[in-house]
Amino acid sequence: MLRLRRIVRFSSRVQSFIIILAFFVFNLFLVQLRGLITPQYYTFISNGLIFLIYLGFIYGALIILLTLLLWAVSSVFLWGEVIRILVKCFLLALILTFVSLFTTLTQGGIVLTI
Repeated sequence: MLRLRRIVRFSSRVQSFIIILAFFVFNLFLVQLRGLITPQYYTFISNGLIFLIYLGFIYGALIILLTLLLWAVSSVFLWGEVIRILVKCFLLALILTFVSLFTTLTQGGIVLTI
């Protein structure tokens, strides 16, 4: 069971690196607010960011499943790891919300109806 705990902790670190990469791509996404960019750059960065965010969600779900497996096998539940994973997923959800809102505003605009 010690091996499974080590795998869970290492996987949590890998998820942290995925999130750091997502923040880097998010900063590239924010750079486009300062000037003119090509549509290809916008498409590439936004699709890459969305891919990294969903990858972080899926990886977090797999780590939680590993934690539940560890709990079922050895009666040890790693609350700290689960809470950290949920906080990381919440940060990813905030970034995804911002990107979706920005994409909606830039492509569709604001429509006021009377």
